[in-house]
Amino acid sequence: MVPRRLRLIAAIAAVACVLAACTPSRYEFTSNKKLGVYLKVPKSWNQVSQDELFGLYAEGNEQPSEEAFQILKQVVCERAWDSSPKPALNHFVLGEADAPVARVNVRTLTDDQRDTMSTAALKNLALGAYSENLEGFTELLRNPGTADLVSADFIPLVDEELQENGHFGVRQLFEARNTADGSLYMIGFIGLVDDARTRLYTLTVHCNRRCYVANQGSIDKVLDSFTVRKP
Repeated sequence: MVPRRLRLIAAIAAVACVLAACTPSRYEFTSNKKLGVYLKVPKSWNQVSQDELFGLYAEGNEQPSEEAFQILKQVVCERAWDSSPKPALNHFVLGEADAPVARVNVRTLTDDQRDTMSTAALKNLALGAYSENLEGFTELLRNPGTADLVSADFIPLVDEELQENGHFGVRQLFEARNTADGSLYMIGFIGLVDDARTRLYTLTVHCNRRCYVANQGSIDKVLDSFTVRKP
């Protein structure tokens, strides 16, 4: 016969499991199974459509430049989230967000890009400003106003190489000083390429330093959840 104390402990544990199962998650999964991309983001973050993101490729109210248009043609899928109570497209410009923003981009690599794509090349995409080679960094993020930020001093805080699910890549974290007002800004970046070097998958999360530190738990969950598998 089971002692009364053990039965009581078992009953409490069972109730705890039920309560845990019923507790709503603060996060939701989003995916594109056709591309093999998976991500978890806080439910409170506001999703921005791919059509809305088109404005980041244009200059003011004009159409995209020829260079931006060529990059846009390579985009297969793009999704973004803005956690601000008042979402705005300009928050995705580096140096402009005071609440976390996240942006996922999948694009097809050209033949020339395939020939030069490597872990070192991926690092240079985000290290471009730090190494004074701005071309790669500007091309990757394609955001108006980026040039002002990337000419600032960059401090690499995290620099990891990734190899998983038939893809290779890098995970990086930078602290930068915004040349516009001298404030500190933080950028989390993951770049992945399939072993066949046909597609580039990126996740960029950023906001000012105070915001990044205050929301680091949520930001890390987003970065940790970014997964790319073979479709």
